[in-house]
Amino acid sequence: MYYISPSQLISDSRYSFAVGLVRTLEGRLFNQQTVNRLLDAKDIHTLKRELGETEYQNLLSFSPDLQDFEVELSRGLKRTYELMASIAPDPEKINLLRLRYDFHNIKAGYKAKLQGETADAALSDLGLIDKGLLLKLIEEGSYEQLPLGLSQPVIAAVTKLGTAASGSSVDMTFDGVMYEFLYLKAARGTSLFLKILFQQYIDLTNLKSWLRVKKREGDKKLLLAALLDYGFIEKSRWLNLYESSAADLPARLAHTPYSKLISEGISRYQQQASLTALQRLIDNYMLGYMEAARLICMGPEPLIAYIWAKENEVKVLRTILVGKLNDLPLAAIKERLSAHA
Repeated sequence: MYYISPSQLISDSRYSFAVGLVRTLEGRLFNQQTVNRLLDAKDIHTLKRELGETEYQNLLSFSPDLQDFEVELSRGLKRTYELMASIAPDPEKINLLRLRYDFHNIKAGYKAKLQGETADAALSDLGLIDKGLLLKLIEEGSYEQLPLGLSQPVIAAVTKLGTAASGSSVDMTFDGVMYEFLYLKAARGTSLFLKILFQQYIDLTNLKSWLRVKKREGDKKLLLAALLDYGFIEKSRWLNLYESSAADLPARLAHTPYSKLISEGISRYQQQASLTALQRLIDNYMLGYMEAARLICMGPEPLIAYIWAKENEVKVLRTILVGKLNDLPLAAIKERLSAHA
């Protein structure tokens, strides 16, 4: 794992109040005891009563319907983002994370346009751009009018996709331009913590692209088109690994920060022929990176890590809710929770 020490970061006394508040809020995050109580709830009604002891008590007034829960969970996360931005001397560093949801909405809108469908149900309320405006610009193809600097990466993605776009290629292409865009924004904004965060996402996105291309038996040209710039692992190294098999990757990448993740991830990938388990490991890896922020006394990093923790908490709660609503066995719910440990 890539560890970042507090000495690598610039202490910013302007964040003293904000970090103090975050330390208080961290004490309200789910602990393992809370998660266990939610898991042990015999049905959705019992689970809702357990939530009465948490900040999610607003869910008590909703019918046992996942859509109602999703609306309230999204509202809660939006309140978290807005609170962190309001107390941060540099709110743009907080809002950088919200741009992920704008890219999600753009991707959903573009896929819906290709398929002649509506995207409303797939959109997130957590982005910075008005959803109605965003969908209008996508429908019209007016990508150059997208605000917040998103026009250039979106135009690049649409151009790269051409007329032969499929659902999976849209996901890969838009995710790729998103991570490159966020990395460059973080680098220009002098946030080492965020810069390294997005560099790691670029590396791990390249890992998944490498595996996808190998599975399809694509050539080096296809791999080169899929690889992203700005990772710690250079594109040339991924290309040099092309002749290797997936089983060779753990040994070939043993001296990278991802050695443990790759070793376990490739093992599961070979067993399941799916990237799902690898993605779970990536999510856990990123949570581990965020843990370093707890050692930082003054700066934006604790606020960023708190947002990450809240997003993970919502994923845990959503996983349990979906499991209870669908009467899944407890073992199956716990297996899905392993992605958010």
